[in-house]
This record gives sequence, C-alpha cells and structure tokens, in this order.
Amino acid sequence: MHELLGAIRRFDQCKGWARQGARSCADWLSWRIGVRLGTGYEQVRVARALGELPLIDEALRQGTVSYCKVRAMSRV
Repeated sequence: MHELLGAIRRFDQCKGWARQGARSCADWLSWRIGVRLGTGYEQVRVARALGELPLIDEALRQGTVSYCKVRAMSRV
C-alpha cells in the first residue's frame, strides 16, 4: 500500500491524469484502475498527506501501522 500511495502522489503531482483527459487523479483512478470514486479521492488525500507526514509515511512503509490507521491519522 505504501508503494501504491507513493505512486499516486507522484502521478498526482505531475498531473499525469490530466494528460489522459481525466478531471482529477481520483477520476483517473476510478476510470483506469476501477476503484470507486470515493475510494480514489480518499487514496489521493492520504497520498498527499503522507508527503507532509514523514513519520507516518515511514511507519506505513515499515508496516508498523495499517492503511486504515494512516487514513485516520492523516485526518487530524
């Protein structure tokens, strides 16, 4: 999950989704990967947040915390 979120963050930052005609990264994830739109928005939100939360990012990378916990922690 850590690798996926890192890839989403990089894809969102370079606006790779716009080059393919999507309105947002979440729309692209829904269209190309088949996740629900709400799930896509949440994954993009968490991916962006991890860029600003290095300790939580590292904990997810190491498997110390789950994606579910990271989602919750990134909200506060």
